[in-house]
Amino acid sequence: MKKTIKVHTKLNIYVLYVVSIILIYFLPRFKVTLPYVLVGMWMLIFLIPSYKCNMKSRNFIYILLASSIYIFIADIFIADVSIIDSLNEFIRNIRFYIPLLFLIFFMKNPNKHYIKQIIIAFIGINGYILYKTYSALIKDQWITRVLAKSKMLDTPELRNLRLQNVGGFEFSYMIGVVTICLTWTTFKAKNKKIKICSGIMALITYLYIIKTMYTTLLLLTTFGIMLVILFNLKHPVTKIAVVAGFIMMFTLLPAVFLRLSEIFSESLLSAKFIQMHDALTGGGVNALGTRSIHLENAFEIWMKNPIFGGFAKDTKSHSFIMSILEKNGLIGFLIFVSLIIRAKNIVCWYLKNNKTSVILFYIVLVYMLLLSFLNPIGYIFEITITVFFIVPLWAYLIDNT
Repeated sequence: MKKTIKVHTKLNIYVLYVVSIILIYFLPRFKVTLPYVLVGMWMLIFLIPSYKCNMKSRNFIYILLASSIYIFIADIFIADVSIIDSLNEFIRNIRFYIPLLFLIFFMKNPNKHYIKQIIIAFIGINGYILYKTYSALIKDQWITRVLAKSKMLDTPELRNLRLQNVGGFEFSYMIGVVTICLTWTTFKAKNKKIKICSGIMALITYLYIIKTMYTTLLLLTTFGIMLVILFNLKHPVTKIAVVAGFIMMFTLLPAVFLRLSEIFSESLLSAKFIQMHDALTGGGVNALGTRSIHLENAFEIWMKNPIFGGFAKDTKSHSFIMSILEKNGLIGFLIFVSLIIRAKNIVCWYLKNNKTSVILFYIVLVYMLLLSFLNPIGYIFEITITVFFIVPLWAYLIDNT
């Protein structure tokens, strides 16, 4: 009896801990009011209980520390990065994957009651930020794009918005993952009320994504939703018909983008869809604007030293993966790939071991990898917390409730 009470007390403490992580790393107010060192250390402290958890977590910690140490040394001696910035990158790389250690801890002996508490807290916190951001977007349709600026460039007005917990691009790209999860729940949940509520919430979050005018976010989320629909169709003939429809839509993309530009007239989305139309009808990648130019420049810089990289200063690649190639070369990229594969294998092992489908996790992982090529997500910990920790717990609850 005493042992059971001890276990529950311990789990309650760790539930409170991960909820505090979600609060600190998701709420815009805490991002500008809490010291960076305190925020970083609060997540890093989980390495201690993780090391004691089991062999899977210990092995991953060894690999993570070894790869982070290499990046730290390479940044100093090859990329000519300052010791402080190299140390920040060392800590960032560890924090990027710590959510996987959260998952190992809670899925070692999964308890539905505590997992539900975490998911409810996650939905509640992000529901609050969504409400605040949606309200701000009604007043100013550009607000989330303005908040994409670095916090180092904050004006008093922008800081005040962050203090009101209005979300920026980090929150918005995380909402893309949530929208995919809600769509999946609409198909998979056994409870009809949960199905209906999930469908309504998925519609609300998708409308929010449209409202933000982030074209990449809209396209990636739509792609994720299409995959969810495809994997949830049971009849082979229906699947073939849907795949044929997707292929036909792809061949008609220029016309689709042109029509979308008309639907979203008088917004930034309209201009972006026109750019995509022009790129597919002879304009080439340069018609897509500055992003493709930045990626092309980053590729040329990387090719100056493709194995070790060494070009960290003034990078404008606007891509997490291309910045890795510029700074740490092919070796750095292979480290990133190996860590992602290792993380994927661990998540899938726990899901399969607990009779849970891995498809939802695969879909959001593809979303994250595409996003990492198209955006600088290295410091967007909302994404990795959601993908490596929340999504597997979400999938577990759907399949085992």
